[in-house]
Amino acid sequence: MQSSSAAQTTDCLGRCDNLTMEELDQITDNIHKTLTHPKGNELFASYLEQFPDSLACLNVYNTCSKYLTEEQNRSIHGSSSEESKSLESLVTKVEMMQKTVFDLNEIDFRLMKQFKVALEIKTKEALLNVLENTKDQCQNCLRKMHERFRDYILRCKNTST
Repeated sequence: MQSSSAAQTTDCLGRCDNLTMEELDQITDNIHKTLTHPKGNELFASYLEQFPDSLACLNVYNTCSKYLTEEQNRSIHGSSSEESKSLESLVTKVEMMQKTVFDLNEIDFRLMKQFKVALEIKTKEALLNVLENTKDQCQNCLRKMHERFRDYILRCKNTST
């Protein structure tokens, strides 16, 4: 007797860790859900291992997300005396990100120019904006790969039922 689809699990990619079909449907529903769900992001990264350029784009997305979250937490819990250290730290992060994305085909000239300007004026707003825009551009570049990933998960689910 077959169990309900919500209770069925799959071993797709060898890393689904007994996720139910319902959970897989939720985390693969759209690119945003996949990227922001820890397990969805991990599964997507496993799938992208066969596509190095797309995996690099995912890594940039994840790094930008991490930096933005750190800055948001610092703003909430930090004091004004730490603001100058925070800005220095943010400048360093944006400089590292600029070097990382330089060779990515997915990053356009307009965004590279935004990096340059943000690092020249060194305002928190400009630095955070360039990280957010980099994250958004990476998410947009990963959309087609997400469709392929979702198709793969669907095929995998169909063979596991």
